[in-house]
Amino acid sequence: MRGRGRRVWPVLLAGVAMATVRGAERAAEGPPLTADHVLILANSEDPDSLQIARHYAEVRGVPAKNLLALKMPLVEAITWREFVATMWDPLLEVLQPAGWIDAVPMATTDFVGRKKYAPNHHRIAALVVCRGVPLKIEHDPALSAEVKPFTARGEF
Repeated sequence: MRGRGRRVWPVLLAGVAMATVRGAERAAEGPPLTADHVLILANSEDPDSLQIARHYAEVRGVPAKNLLALKMPLVEAITWREFVATMWDPLLEVLQPAGWIDAVPMATTDFVGRKKYAPNHHRIAALVVCRGVPLKIEHDPALSAEVKPFTARGEF
């Protein structure tokens, strides 16, 4: 009887370990990549951006309610402050109440002015960014912190 128990435990432990790993993999996978979990971001100041977003939604079967149009500058590169004011904060102010992200808004901001949230989960599988949405954030030396040895190297 004693010998049989020694053979069962390794098999049982291996089964529990495999189930735990598979459960962790499923949790890490996030929401399924279906049209219902896709958000499309467009610039409300650019008619072409809106047209492209609508066309993409129609062709890919993304619900019209998943199209987000924010008022953004009509340039390719923006400053950190512009990014926070025109993209980061407005996007989170839409996503959180609509249930796209499960997060608790906090009364504080970080050093670049972004409103802080305590995130728990999200249901966004993909964020499609359309033409007309700024795609670069300009470097601001005032916001850079020296972190040695990384900042001591020229390529960083």
